[in-house]
Amino acid sequence: MERAVAIAPDASDQDDAVKLIVHLWSRCKGEAREQAANFLIDQYADVPVLIAWVERIEKSSTPAMDREAALRRLMSESLVADVQGRAAWALIRYLERLRQTHQLKEKEALSSLGPEGEECLQQWPVDRINEEIESLLVRCKNEWPDVPIMATDSGNPNHTMLPGFESTLRVEAPARLAALNLRDGLPAPEIDGVDVHGQPLKLGDYRGKAVLLIFWSRWGPREELLLQHRQLADALRDKPFAVVGVFVGDDPEDAAELGWAFNSFHDHDKQIRRAWNARWMNTSYLLDSEGKIFRDVTSGGLEVDRAVEELMNDMGHEVELVRRYRKDR
Repeated sequence: MERAVAIAPDASDQDDAVKLIVHLWSRCKGEAREQAANFLIDQYADVPVLIAWVERIEKSSTPAMDREAALRRLMSESLVADVQGRAAWALIRYLERLRQTHQLKEKEALSSLGPEGEECLQQWPVDRINEEIESLLVRCKNEWPDVPIMATDSGNPNHTMLPGFESTLRVEAPARLAALNLRDGLPAPEIDGVDVHGQPLKLGDYRGKAVLLIFWSRWGPREELLLQHRQLADALRDKPFAVVGVFVGDDPEDAAELGWAFNSFHDHDKQIRRAWNARWMNTSYLLDSEGKIFRDVTSGGLEVDRAVEELMNDMGHEVELVRRYRKDR
């Protein structure tokens, strides 16, 4: 480490020098890692290439306090707005993964984190994580709105959109703030509008039933997913369960042409889509009988079945949803 730090300032290519020290930082522990971090901040606080450090930290999904510390130093000590904003966004995603780790431990779906990971979880209970994420998102929106980032699915910190799809914190931070109000156990945003036939329709009308709420349009979701929804509704036709759509589009006649089999709100001005932070045209939420969010089931497939089965059983209606899907059924 000492030799690398000594030769880095004389390197002919600044990018290569930063990447070398960042690589060493990622491989070292203890004092050597701290030395590398101090060197990066002292020598390169005013250069954009320090984003390479952010990118290295983002590649790791395991909780570690030194990663968090590095991101906070970049936010506060870098002199480049793009580096500060990217570090703040990476810290948000780090905390979201930490929140997921809490959930996995609660479900006993995580074997071991090691002492450092356990210490991170103790330091960051879920309520504190949510408060910190909200604070960071407000800062991203206000302090670094024009920083470019890769757009992400707000419901899942591990998923990115199509490769090369760039956005800015001006767009992504407000979307992620909206997603904070769509967590499991929170009341679902009310929808009070009209259906695709122009008749009044309220989401509250479905209280007492489990509701699978699906956003759709002329461009999605795929036919196989629609078939799954029909099969699900048919399997639960004698249970307190409903599939409800939100059709996003100008022309309600499109809904009839596409053969949607369930009642749907008509979201002609995209206000419902914005309130629910529906980034995709298969965004789906499962709501319980009290109108609270039970789970984001946008991933579809068997995850929908498992969530519906769990919720219906919680409601006292034992069901088993193990089916095979075929297009011709």
